[in-house]
Amino acid sequence: MAQARRIRDTVRFLRSALAGEKVTEEYETFSVSKFRLARAADPVPSIMLAALRPGMLRLAAEETDGASTNWLAASGVPKVHEVVGPDFRVSHRGRARPRRIVP
Repeated sequence: MAQARRIRDTVRFLRSALAGEKVTEEYETFSVSKFRLARAADPVPSIMLAALRPGMLRLAAEETDGASTNWLAASGVPKVHEVVGPDFRVSHRGRARPRRIVP
């Protein structure tokens, strides 16, 4: 679970930093003092999290703009959406299929 907390904190930091905010924050797993990008991203990019198992998929649904599942069999897609919900953005790459976005 420590790894999931670290990823959650990193996503929160990135969301603020990429928006051009000056970040001074004491996260659970690390701290940042007066960090600001020299030039904010415009537009602010979406944050996608590589996830496959339920815990990381839930984290992606709670904290990010989408999840990327790699080498997921087509039969696993409904299982992913049981965790994240049908409207959450999931990028799926299967063995014999080109990269596509699953609605």
